[in-house]
Amino acid sequence: LMLNTQNEDNSEESPQIEPVETITLTGLYGSGKSTWTSEIIEDSDENHVFVGSETADIGMDGGSIPLDDEDIVELQNVCMACNTEGEFDQAIEGVMDKLEESDRVFVEGPGNAGTRDMAGTVSSLPELDQKYVGRMINLENWEGEKSELSEQDLQTANFIAVNRPTAEYDAETVENYLEKRGIDTEVFETSLENPLTLEDLEQVDEWSTEMLAKSMGPSHLLMDPIGENSLKGDSSSHSHKDTKYGRIKADAELQDI
Repeated sequence: LMLNTQNEDNSEESPQIEPVETITLTGLYGSGKSTWTSEIIEDSDENHVFVGSETADIGMDGGSIPLDDEDIVELQNVCMACNTEGEFDQAIEGVMDKLEESDRVFVEGPGNAGTRDMAGTVSSLPELDQKYVGRMINLENWEGEKSELSEQDLQTANFIAVNRPTAEYDAETVENYLEKRGIDTEVFETSLENPLTLEDLEQVDEWSTEMLAKSMGPSHLLMDPIGENSLKGDSSSHSHKDTKYGRIKADAELQDI
C-alpha cells in the first residue's frame, strides 16, 4: 500500500501529456530495423522521435536515422528490455518537450533484446501509446533467427516483417513456422524496393497489453525479474530467458494479479 501511494504521488508530479503513438521494433543485429525506420521517417511529413541504445543498429550505422540530434535518444550502457534502474523512463522524461510535438515515437531494441521484454518496458510508460510491436527477420539468417525466437516473442508482436528472402526461405516459411505453433501474428514481406508502409500496418490489430499478458502470464506484473542465473548466484551473465520470479510492480492492479 505504501508503494502504491508513493507511485501515485510521483505520477502527480510528472508532466502529463497525451500518450504518443509508438512503434516498438525488435530483431537481431542486421535484421533491418533502422533501415525500415529511416524509410518511414523520410517518406513522412510528420514529427518523429527515435529511441535506441548504443548497441542498436543506429550505433553501428554511425547515425543513419534521418532526424535532428535533439529528436534522437540513444541510451548508453543500458539494457532497454530490463530497465531495472528506470533509465528508459528517465530518457523519455528528458524529451518530454519533444514528445508533445511528436506524432510518433520509434523504439528500437538492441539485437539481444526479446520482443516480449521490450514490449513490457514500453507499455509501462504512460507517455507512450504502444500501437505496434514488430519483429524484424532477416531470412538470409533464418536458421540463426529461429534459434533466438521464442513463442512468447512471436505472440507479443502484432506484426512480423521479413526481408532478404532466399531461394529456400520466404514469407511463407515464417507463416508455416507460426501456424505449426498456433500463432496468428501477421507476416509482411518487405524490401528496399517494396518497403512496409504505415498503411500496411493499419491492417493488423492494434497492440494491447492483453497480448503481453497472454505471452507472459502473471510475469508481466513483475518488477526486477530474477533470471535463472541470478538464482544460482551468478550475476555476471545477462539473459532475458528463463525469467521466473520477481517483485510485484508497485502499480499493479489487484484484479490483474
